[in-house]
Amino acid sequence: MSTTVTVRDATSDNIGPITAIYAHHVESSLATLAKDIPSEPDMHKRINDIQKKSLPFLVAISSATDDEEIICGYAYADDWSARGGYAPAAEDTIYVHPDYQRGGIGKQLLKALVERLLSCKGKTQLLARMFISPGRKPEVLAPCRLHTSLSFKLVGRMEEVGLKLGQWVDVVIYQLDLGKLRAKGESRSQRRSVEATSALVCESTGCVLSTMDERLGNAGTDMGDWRS
Repeated sequence: MSTTVTVRDATSDNIGPITAIYAHHVESSLATLAKDIPSEPDMHKRINDIQKKSLPFLVAISSATDDEEIICGYAYADDWSARGGYAPAAEDTIYVHPDYQRGGIGKQLLKALVERLLSCKGKTQLLARMFISPGRKPEVLAPCRLHTSLSFKLVGRMEEVGLKLGQWVDVVIYQLDLGKLRAKGESRSQRRSVEATSALVCESTGCVLSTMDERLGNAGTDMGDWRS
């Protein structure tokens, strides 16, 4: 049976499954350093608070049949810090249901999250914290590989700042420059508009049109095309 996964905004109907997914990671993983499981009303408030800021709180829905929908993961962005000076920075959070891990859902959620944040002009940087055992290399951790694949850069590591499940925990921090990514998208849009206009002019005049890259040059960027 084929399964289709779609991503959309979270609603109040999703509170139970979202809380259950989070509870699993609180109890049994280092995906979060939280040790207390919130109640469903607390989770509902958390979602509302984020959405009131016009920030995304998304769910991934697996539809095995037309009548069955399963919340197989969720993701959201919130302020990096409550202090006003950090207003341009956001932090992403992603949790996937244990039965749906390693199926590309985390990447689908993160892509959708970044897309939404690109339309949020007030946010210019997106940060992510991952928790890892001391001595382990970030590239062995799936969430770290996920963020790297979407052009996040490793910008720091704090050693043994956490303690969970009887072990010390390091925190690694990844960063994506939304401002540069947004400018890159706007530049592409402008280039396509100019190319389309030039093509129409040349069609009517019979001129030979050089490519936009030949006329403008390849500006290049160190930002990978995370949309691919």
